[in-house]
Amino acid sequence: MTKKLISIKYFNNHILFCCMEKYIIKDFRIIYNLIEELDDLSIWEKNLILTRFLHIYKYIKNYYIYICRCYSLSKLFIIVVGIINPALLSINHDQNNDHYVLIYWSVWILQLVVSILTALISFFKWDKKYFLYTNYKTKIEQEIWLYLELTGKYAVIDFTNKEEFMENKTSHSTKLKCFLTKIETLYKKLKDSDLEIEDIDEDNNDNDISTTDNTQSAKPNIDNDSNNNEDYQQFMISQLKIILNDIKEYIIEINTLDNSKNTINNELLTLTKTQINNKKEDIDDESLNNQITDNNNKINEINEKISNFELMIKNKINIDYLKIKNNFSDMDIIICEIESFFKNNNLDIEKYIDLFR
Repeated sequence: MTKKLISIKYFNNHILFCCMEKYIIKDFRIIYNLIEELDDLSIWEKNLILTRFLHIYKYIKNYYIYICRCYSLSKLFIIVVGIINPALLSINHDQNNDHYVLIYWSVWILQLVVSILTALISFFKWDKKYFLYTNYKTKIEQEIWLYLELTGKYAVIDFTNKEEFMENKTSHSTKLKCFLTKIETLYKKLKDSDLEIEDIDEDNNDNDISTTDNTQSAKPNIDNDSNNNEDYQQFMISQLKIILNDIKEYIIEINTLDNSKNTINNELLTLTKTQINNKKEDIDDESLNNQITDNNNKINEINEKISNFELMIKNKINIDYLKIKNNFSDMDIIICEIESFFKNNNLDIEKYIDLFR
């Protein structure tokens, strides 16, 4: 029996209205088509991605919508009443006024509702869960696109993987296990964090909503943080090497242009000497003058090209490299990697080292 890819209709949320299309995730049709066209994955693997990813995302989004509505509406009501009540009290000072009793009880009821909503927010912890589910919803949405695009950590070659090592590139088949592990880990962390919000004291958990993990001791946390930091540093170094390779192309172009410029300058120097001698002898050589003019124009063009390449290098450093620099704790490691790269490629670093510092 031939295996078939699960039909996109299976994921349509409009059960009663088959003619209408509504999916749990935005641009799901595009995601479905992209997964369908992945030639290096089997039908079983494609179905696994679609069903498991959609199940996890549906769980997160449904809770996110519920909590978002509860949190947003309750906070909005509290803010509005917080403005209206003082205003009503400020004008309700005349007890002989016909509306005095109405305003008095309206303010009392509104304040009572605010107290109830504040207690509900504290009891159900909508504020904490709102930020928790917002965070994980964004992470899950981003993860599927990082995998499909093979960018970020999915672009880093795992040298322990024979296929990636031989091909010198990553693929969807080699990174499938990494992707599934990541979404399962995010799902587990979300559930654990949700339970922890219910259990631990509110005052001790304000800063741990999106990062807590359900662990038994402090030591595993330290080990996990250490491993994550090492992986992150390796990823950042790999991104640095990509930037340096781009800069390398510009430097090679500049060096080639400098060599051409030196050749033209030497030729121009010879022509200028000849022109001076001709003037002493009252000889006017028009072709010589034209050659000198042409060489000057060529030098100006070369200088302009060099300036453009230097500007491209500065932009690359100021934009892409700056991101790595700001997110990397040890600058000595970065500078060491840069110096090693320049040395291995026989490039002069003295001219550019100040840009990296």
